[in-house]
Amino acid sequence: MTWIGVFAGQGELPRLLVERALARGLGVVVASLGARRARAPCAMAGAGAGRDGRVRWVDVAEAGWDEAMACLQAASVHDVYAVGKVHRLQASTLLEQAAAQDVLRLLADGQGRGDEALSRAVARVLEGQGFRLAPQRELLEDLLFPAGVLSRRAPTHREQRDLERGMSLARGIAALDIGQTVVVKDGVVLAVEAAAEGTDATIRRAGRLGGSGAVVAKVSRPRQDPRFDTPVVGPRTVRTMAGAGASCLAVEAGCAFLLHRERTLKVADEAGIAVVGVQRAGGAR
Repeated sequence: MTWIGVFAGQGELPRLLVERALARGLGVVVASLGARRARAPCAMAGAGAGRDGRVRWVDVAEAGWDEAMACLQAASVHDVYAVGKVHRLQASTLLEQAAAQDVLRLLADGQGRGDEALSRAVARVLEGQGFRLAPQRELLEDLLFPAGVLSRRAPTHREQRDLERGMSLARGIAALDIGQTVVVKDGVVLAVEAAAEGTDATIRRAGRLGGSGAVVAKVSRPRQDPRFDTPVVGPRTVRTMAGAGASCLAVEAGCAFLLHRERTLKVADEAGIAVVGVQRAGGAR
């Protein structure tokens, strides 16, 4: 059996990736970087997944980096995937356990703990251990956000103007490694996502400031490493928007994962929210 490794952070994405790996007949070593044991991918990847020995679990924080590496090497793992949300401080701490001196110098720099810098450091450490850090979409291609209007309702003329402004501004802040989401209403920026904040908190903050009718624009970084941190949108995102009174969601097509598509769009339609995938070059389709 061929085994892969999955460095699993928080959220649903690790479970979905493990499910797809198992469906392809692969074995999976799950190295937890925040995934909770009660919701461990091995427990949720299908009946019997744990019992038939195709999923192994190691908590990196508890066992330590060297033990996690030993588990991967014992299974002759070559390809590893990093998926799910990992707190920056936790990622930095684990890298400091594992890293060579050049990586430690990178982390010591005050600019070296941004998402892009941490991603490069993780890749360097894993590749130095002989692993190939693989793009998430190799196993999750079917989840990529499509282009076009996905909801029952298309954006209004006003929403389209705010959508275009929001996407332009979101690309600007993403290029600066600040965040990936901007909320706009009537041309006014209500909220810009901070790097450590998250999309849901940004949406709620915008709702408190601007009330109903805002447009949420979400993009990837212009140099987004496909091996890390692909943006994710799902039912929770749309429920948060409904609670905050936001009326339109615009997501960069092909650069984000759409979780539970049918459920997400059902929530959007019930709330009257327009959902649209926007091509990177601009303009909704």
